[in-house]
Amino acid sequence: MFAADIAATQLALLFSVWTRMLLRPMELQAAMKFELALALLLLPVTTALLGLYPGYRITGVERLRRRVISLGIVFAALVIWDRIVQGGDWSRGLLIFVPFYLTLLVPLFSWIVRTGAIAGGMWGAPVLILGAGRTGERVLQILRAERDMGMVPVAFLDDDPRKIGGTVQGLPVLGPTSMAFQLRDELNTVVVALPSSPKLKWLLDGLPFPTVIMVPNLQGLQSLWIAPRDLGGVLALELRRNLQSWRSQFIKRTSDLIMSSLLLLFTLPLLLTCALAVKVASPRGPVFYRQQRIGRDGRPFWILKLRSMVPDADARLMEHLNSNAEAREEWRRYVKLKNDPRLIPLVGKWLRKSSIDELPQLINVLRGDMSLIGPRPFNQNDVPHYAAQFLELRHSVRPGLTGLWQVEARNDASHDIREQLDTYYIRNWSLWLDFWILLRTPRAVISTRGAF
Repeated sequence: MFAADIAATQLALLFSVWTRMLLRPMELQAAMKFELALALLLLPVTTALLGLYPGYRITGVERLRRRVISLGIVFAALVIWDRIVQGGDWSRGLLIFVPFYLTLLVPLFSWIVRTGAIAGGMWGAPVLILGAGRTGERVLQILRAERDMGMVPVAFLDDDPRKIGGTVQGLPVLGPTSMAFQLRDELNTVVVALPSSPKLKWLLDGLPFPTVIMVPNLQGLQSLWIAPRDLGGVLALELRRNLQSWRSQFIKRTSDLIMSSLLLLFTLPLLLTCALAVKVASPRGPVFYRQQRIGRDGRPFWILKLRSMVPDADARLMEHLNSNAEAREEWRRYVKLKNDPRLIPLVGKWLRKSSIDELPQLINVLRGDMSLIGPRPFNQNDVPHYAAQFLELRHSVRPGLTGLWQVEARNDASHDIREQLDTYYIRNWSLWLDFWILLRTPRAVISTRGAF
């Protein structure tokens, strides 16, 4: 990781020099390039101080936040050094292009190294899980799904004699929790997923590991933006509900307006090309399609899409469902069909699979009906599948053009998974989480995993 960052900084400088020479063919001083090459070594130093080498036990959102902080420190240091020490001698072009290329290359190189290390089985540190109950199983599922966190479960310990010697989801239960003291020289990290009891306090006080992570049995509670507090000797948790703050709502709305305006301008040629393709493939119907969805505070609004279905879509759907029991079950579970008979030949399926049919919803974002990132808007048919408490939580925010379950599961997600991911997003919202989802959206769209 350290070497990748050094390589990214030097390559960013090289690209910056080439770009500067291309735009303004004037030879740059060798001393200036050497000074910048040395100055850019500040990046791996700040990255190391922020704990990103190797960066185990850090979520993708937190990794993004620390990366931005590290890059921001380097950008500021370069400008300050040039102004105060160099007297403004460095090329303005280089000071513009270097940050641009760093922003592209540093995360890219980091991702390549981390992905390669995960694929080669070289990424992560062994983790022992204390407690093979429901909480312990959930911890195991999360660590296996989030492999880039670098926490590799190797075994369970549990005091239930029926579990000792067996396996839980393929992971062995080696023995009782007291066995942890015998493993102090082999492991650095232990995750405690045990119910509260007098023995738990004794166990936590005595565990001889550098890192002990306790997972309280508080299913559904938010996991980001929680701060421990000491209330007169009692451990308390402060939960910051970011999306309930007017300041956060103002920041989110401002970022929506800026980003959606830029995206609409950037994607306008693609949008017009696709609109023309729809008209050619299905000349009888309109290019755009409006559908009523449920928005913030439960108010209905009209969502915009590129039309991907034939004009008599409803009749074709009913005919297909009446003659196909498997399709009826699929429709009941997902309210979508993988082989949808309503789609316009060739064009319709491609628009759906690539999610390009959703691009007109940037207009909904500008109008304030939607947000760029958030839970996808429900239609009235979705409501009966969810509890009233969840719907109340969901209606407290604007629906989004893309969201957490789009980048995690897309249409493969059941109603339960959608509820879990939407709840997680609302309770754990931050601008960093929005940026992280936005950065993952192109990969989800290109891969078309779970899309239909």
